[in-house]
Amino acid sequence: MLPLSISQITTEYQRAISLQSEGKNELALSIYSQILETKPNIAEVHFQIGRIFYNANKFSKSVFHFGVAISLKPNEVAIWGEYIPSLLCNIDRGVIKKAITILKKSKVDRHASIGFQNRLLSQADGSAVSINSLNKSSLDSIQAAILSHDYAQANTLAKALHKKKLDSAVVSEILARTYLNLRQLDEARKYFNTAIKLDPKFFDAFNNLGKLEFEEENYIKAISLFRSAIVVAPKASSGIYNLANAMSFNMQIYDAQDLLKKSLQLHIKGGQLNMLLGELSVRTGYYQDAEKYYETACKREQKSAELYIRVGNIFNKAGQSTTALKYYTLAQEMEPSNALTFKLKASVYREIGEFSKTLEQINKAISLEPSNVDFLMFYVNSKKIEGDDFIIDKMIALHGEKSTSKGDRITLGFAITKALEDSKQFGKVFPFLKSANDDMHSIFPYDVNTAVNENDEIINYFNDFKLNNYDGLGHSEACPIFICGMPRSGTTLVEQIISSHSSVTGAGEVGHTDTAISQIIGTSDSKLISLPQVQPEHLKKIGASIWDYLTHHYPGTSHITDKSIMTYKRMGLLKAAMPNCKFIIVRRDPRDNLLSIYRNKFLDNTHLYAYNLEDLGAYYKEFLRIMDFWQNKMPEGFMEINYEDLISDTETQARTLIDFCNLKWEDECLEFYKSKRQVKTLSIMQVRQPIYKSSIKTWERYKQDLQPLFKAIK
Repeated sequence: MLPLSISQITTEYQRAISLQSEGKNELALSIYSQILETKPNIAEVHFQIGRIFYNANKFSKSVFHFGVAISLKPNEVAIWGEYIPSLLCNIDRGVIKKAITILKKSKVDRHASIGFQNRLLSQADGSAVSINSLNKSSLDSIQAAILSHDYAQANTLAKALHKKKLDSAVVSEILARTYLNLRQLDEARKYFNTAIKLDPKFFDAFNNLGKLEFEEENYIKAISLFRSAIVVAPKASSGIYNLANAMSFNMQIYDAQDLLKKSLQLHIKGGQLNMLLGELSVRTGYYQDAEKYYETACKREQKSAELYIRVGNIFNKAGQSTTALKYYTLAQEMEPSNALTFKLKASVYREIGEFSKTLEQINKAISLEPSNVDFLMFYVNSKKIEGDDFIIDKMIALHGEKSTSKGDRITLGFAITKALEDSKQFGKVFPFLKSANDDMHSIFPYDVNTAVNENDEIINYFNDFKLNNYDGLGHSEACPIFICGMPRSGTTLVEQIISSHSSVTGAGEVGHTDTAISQIIGTSDSKLISLPQVQPEHLKKIGASIWDYLTHHYPGTSHITDKSIMTYKRMGLLKAAMPNCKFIIVRRDPRDNLLSIYRNKFLDNTHLYAYNLEDLGAYYKEFLRIMDFWQNKMPEGFMEINYEDLISDTETQARTLIDFCNLKWEDECLEFYKSKRQVKTLSIMQVRQPIYKSSIKTWERYKQDLQPLFKAIK
C-alpha cells in the first residue's frame, strides 16, 4: 500500500475519530494503523489507539500506545489523565516506575505532577471516607438491620438518615445497598451514582454498583465500574477480582488471567485471586495449573469443607470427575458428618456410570439426614426401585405429613412416580404425578403465548433467509455437531452414540451460541440487528467465537457435540456462520415424549410449559411450527432422526448418524453405554444401559389421564 500524503493523513484521522465516536473501533483501528505505517510518531494517533484498547480491557496494549504518546508529548496533561488509569489497571510496577521518571522530568504543572505521582504510587486497598460527622448509632442500627435480613427496616432507617445528610456520599452508598437488598435496582443505581458524584474516589460505590451490573449480566457496564474502582484503590483485591471475573464472563478469559497473574506478582493479598485463576484455568482446560492455584488458595484461606466443595464443584462442572472426587473426599475428611459431601460424590459416580459407588455414597448421606427429600429423590433416580424397597413407604408417609413443605411435597411426588413405575404399580401413579405438576404450575405459571410470540419473532426475522446467499462465508474451521429437539426426545442417547467415536468429544448442553450471537450482533434492547445488516465479518466472528469457546473448554478432538436442545431456533444463522457445522434434530412419538417431560421435575424456572398437559401440547405444536419453517427454508441443512427407529434398528441408524457427521464408522459407537464421560441430563441412567424398548408406548398406561394432552396435540 502506498504511503499516505499529509492531507490524506489528516482526512483519514478525522474519519477514524468519527468511526471511534460511533463505536466502530475496529474500523478506526485499521485506519490508525495505516496512518502509523506512513508516519509512526504521531502522538494523537497513539493516544486514540490507547483509548480504544483501554476501553476494550487490553491494558498492556493501551499502556504501550499511551506510553508512545507520552514519550512524544510528555507535557500533555490530557494524555497523562488517560494514561494513568491504564497504568493502574495494567498492574506492572516496572512500567509505572518508568512513567513516574518521565513525569518528573516533564514540564507538567508541579501540583498536577505530584497528584499524578501520588495516584501511581497509591497503596489504597479500599475507600478512604470519613464518617466523623455521622451519627455512629444510626449507622450501627442500619448495619444491625441488614445483618438480621430486615432490609425494609434498614431501608427506612437509611432514608431517614439520608434526609439529614443529603451531601454525604457514605449515606447515599448505604441507602443504595439497602435498595439493592430489596432488589429495587433502579433506586440502588440512583444512589450509588449519587455517592460517586459526591465522592469520585469512593471505591465501595464503584465496586458495589459494578457488582449490581454484573449480577444483572450487564458485563460491559460492570467492567467499566470495576476499572474505576481499581483506579481509585489499586491494591484492593476485591476490585481486581471483580474486574477479572467480569472480563471472563465477557469472553476475555486470557486478559482476565493476565490481570490476575500480575496482581499476584505484586503480592496483592487474597486467596480469592488464586481461586479465580484456578477457575479460569479449568475453563480453558489447563487443569494442572488450576490445581496449583487452588493449592495456593487453600494455603492462604482457612481450609474448610466449604472451600473444598467449591473447588470440587468447579472441576465437576468441567467434567473432571477424578479431580472433583479428590476435593469432595478432602471435604469429607474435614467434616465426616457433612451429608452434602456424600451426595456430591454420589452425583459424580452416577454421572460416570459407577452405580454401586453411587448407592454407597447416597446411602451414607441418607443415614446422616434420613428425611432429606433431595437425597431420597437422588436415591430413587439412581436405581430401579423394587416393590419391597423401604423408600416407597417412607416417601409416601412424608408426602402425607402436614409438616412437609410444598416444595418437598412436589419433589416427593415426582420421586414416588418413578418408584411406583419401577415397581409396576401403575394404577397408583397419576394422583402423585398430577399433584406434583399442579403445584409446580401454581408456583411457576406459564403462558404459552410466550412461546408463540418468540417463534413469531424468529420466523419474521428469518423470513427472507436463504442459505445459498451465504455460500463461502462464515468460519469454515468450525465443525460442531448440534443435537436438538424437545426435552426427553432422545437427544442424550444420540449424543452418547456420536461421542463414543474416537474423534468426537461430547460437551453436553453448552449453551454458548446465544451468548456469541448477542455479543456480536446484539442491540442495546436485547434484540439483534436486522438480517440484512449482518455482514460477512459478523458471521465469521460468530462462528469463531463459538468454535474458540468449544475448543478451549473441550480440547483434544476434531469434533465436539453441543446438546443445547433449543439451538434449532437460530439454525439458519448458525449454518451461515459455521458452514461445516451439523444439525441433528431428534423426533419422538409426542405422546411418549410429552409424558416423559410431564414425569420429570426440571430446574426451577426452566421448561415451565412442562407442568400442565394443555400447555405441553401447545408448546409441542410451536416446536413443530419452527421445524416446519426450517424444513421449508433449508431442507438440506439438517438431519432428522426418529427415536423409535433408533431403538428398533440401532446399528443402521447409528451408522447413518456417523456418516452424516462425516466420520468413519467405529464399533464403539454401538457400545455407547460403556463410555465413562460424564452425563448430566435427566437421561443419566438410560444411556448407561444397552438399548431397551420399554420406553416405547408408555403413554398407553395412562390413556384416560392423558386425554387433555391428546386433545391439545390433535
